[in-house]
Amino acid sequence: MTPTTTSSNERYIREQIDIMTGLLAQMTDHYAIARIRIQLWHLETELHSHPAHPFS
Repeated sequence: MTPTTTSSNERYIREQIDIMTGLLAQMTDHYAIARIRIQLWHLETELHSHPAHPFS
């Protein structure tokens, strides 16, 4: 499902960050951890590149 509004897009990104952060806590594969950290960095960058929504 593709987010259609800024609010739903931000919610989707935050959910992805939460999921990936939870996975990191359980992982021992250093290569996989590095890949998830890179993806987290991209998601957080995308989240912060959008102006704050006043009704979030």
